[in-house]
Amino acid sequence: MDRSAEKQSSFHTGGPGQWTVPGFRMDPLIVTPGLARQLPDETDSSSFEKFKQDTLKKKQFIRQLGFASLALGGLLVFALFIHHPWPAKIFALIGLLGTAILMAFTLRQTSHLIVLGLGKPGRSVYFYGLAALILGMILGMFTRSHFKLTLLPATLTLVALIAPLTGAMEELVFRGYLQGMLIPHNRFVALIYAALAHTVYKVLVIYSLGRPLEFDFLFLAQWTLLGGLAFGGLRLFSGSIIPPLIAHAVFDILVYGGSLTVPFWVWS
Repeated sequence: MDRSAEKQSSFHTGGPGQWTVPGFRMDPLIVTPGLARQLPDETDSSSFEKFKQDTLKKKQFIRQLGFASLALGGLLVFALFIHHPWPAKIFALIGLLGTAILMAFTLRQTSHLIVLGLGKPGRSVYFYGLAALILGMILGMFTRSHFKLTLLPATLTLVALIAPLTGAMEELVFRGYLQGMLIPHNRFVALIYAALAHTVYKVLVIYSLGRPLEFDFLFLAQWTLLGGLAFGGLRLFSGSIIPPLIAHAVFDILVYGGSLTVPFWVWS
């Protein structure tokens, strides 16, 4: 065999638009200029459409995460300054007002009841509502035990009605708005984000008291995070804010319901 024939036998076509070399397989996109005419139009169209959809979803996720972070920023400013005297307290009001305006603005562009978890509840809400009742009792009794109190309050006072209202507002903001804004994009990130945000907020509210305070911040952070994950799980699996509201209300009634006054760290 002459050298030209040997060369031709070493480089041969592996099919329309493909060239192969011993030990290698070359991509037709590289070696064939007119490949676009050889691929099915449906393949190109579907791949490009999927790419556009993925890019759009990423942009929407980043946008919603930005709104959530701005709202959280306002809440953290509120938590940091709410216990300060005037005129510093004005920063707390500005932070809270900014968060309220941002929430109203973003919720107008969405199905706000669904985002907040206030849509029509399904049958699973009854099951998760019962689980929330049990969870709230367990967390409440554990907290009372940690602070050397009886497992249940001897009597209930007016605080048993007031304290759950604060908890309900927190659930609507953290499990409702923050978690609800991110659930359509990434359920896991939404759960973690809301729980971490609530934990930082709680720690700042008490830290901002600015008085000599003997407080177990590690216990607060750990159990606020775990409770936030549990409440967020109820929100996630039930699709409703009602179970987290129940769990938080039961917890607040057990922990604070026997007090004669509202705890000093509650937005005073």
